[in-house]
Amino acid sequence: FKDGKEIPFTKNEFEILKKILQEDGNMVERETLMKDIIWYDNYAFDRTIDTHIKNIRKKLENKDIILTIRWQWYRLNK
Repeated sequence: FKDGKEIPFTKNEFEILKKILQEDGNMVERETLMKDIIWYDNYAFDRTIDTHIKNIRKKLENKDIILTIRWQWYRLNK
C-alpha cells in the first residue's frame, strides 16, 4: 500500500521486491533472482529482471528505492 492505495504488483515483481527487502540492505545477485524467482537459467543476456526492477521503481514512485550495482547486483537503498 502507498498513501492508502494498494499497489498492483505482478507475482514476479512482488517476489523480487520481497527478496530484496528480506536481504535488508545486503546485495542480491541478479543470477539469484533469475533462478529463484523467474526459474530461468539462461540469464546471460536476458533483461527480465531489469524490466521488473524498473516497473517496481515506477509503481512505488521512487527510482532510488532499489540500487543497481554494476548491472549484476541489487539492494535496498536504506
